[in-house]
Amino acid sequence: MKKTIFTLSIMAISTMGIAQIPTAGLILDLPLNGDAKDISGNNLNGTVSNATLTTDRLGNANSAYYFNGTDAQISITNNTALNIQTGQSFTFSFWIKHDGNNFGKYIISKYGGVMGQGATYTLGTDDQGDTYSYYEFTGGTYMENRGTKDLHDNKWHHIVNIFSSGNSIKTYVDNVLEVSNNITYSGAISNSLNLLIGNGGLSQYYKGSIDNVKIYNRVINTNEITQLFNESPCMKYISVHDTLIINAVLTGVNPPNNTNTIKVYPNPTNTSITIDNGNFSSMVNYSVKIINSLSQTVFQSVVNQKQFVINLNTFGAKG
Repeated sequence: MKKTIFTLSIMAISTMGIAQIPTAGLILDLPLNGDAKDISGNNLNGTVSNATLTTDRLGNANSAYYFNGTDAQISITNNTALNIQTGQSFTFSFWIKHDGNNFGKYIISKYGGVMGQGATYTLGTDDQGDTYSYYEFTGGTYMENRGTKDLHDNKWHHIVNIFSSGNSIKTYVDNVLEVSNNITYSGAISNSLNLLIGNGGLSQYYKGSIDNVKIYNRVINTNEITQLFNESPCMKYISVHDTLIINAVLTGVNPPNNTNTIKVYPNPTNTSITIDNGNFSSMVNYSVKIINSLSQTVFQSVVNQKQFVINLNTFGAKG
């Protein structure tokens, strides 16, 4: 979902819903716009090591990370939410742009680097540089998905990998199903390793750019994959001095009802802030979320009324 963040003193307000991006089951959301903060509300923030900010696929500066292929990675401390529980499904979504050859490299990894070390998962490239995923199950059995599309074209590509418990493992490239394998395993894939982005257990560092990493604890459908593929992130930090006016173009709504004006005011304020949703009847299935500077969700609601008047004292913020 498009996110526009307005920096208001010690607060950050995130309006969720300018585009309809799936949020159900979202456990990790790293826009990588200037940092590695998780905006899912689960506070699974990453630690950046030697990766540098770069331009994203839309030409926005400092809105993705470049990994040098030598020692760059983002590490997220192990958390039970990042382990696949018995009967649970996972979906991974991210954007990549290769820089040169990437043979046998890791992009998202909760893997020690050697087969047979226990339940684990990793996503990356195979020995030809095509998409690759590896899931090892309890008991030592495993499944590999190897793609066939050459991604060495210096272009951004959207990758979605879905582990559907007891059913299948599928990989989509640029909104097209590339490879699918059936599985019967429905047990847990759980370990104590940190989640790494841009690297794996044997220092198999990825060289290129990575952006918009999302993990869901469910299977997303093909319509949702299309929504992610068409996502146009516009997270911006704006100093607001009075009324902030957002002229939104709504996806999934036919003209002329696909535009709306949202207002946020006043700033500065001491006690409350108002979000005026304009013609809110046009924003069916849209929502508003407020995230503070610690990446914690302090307010969330579907857009079901003309205005939200939010008491800042309830979450200890002023300004």
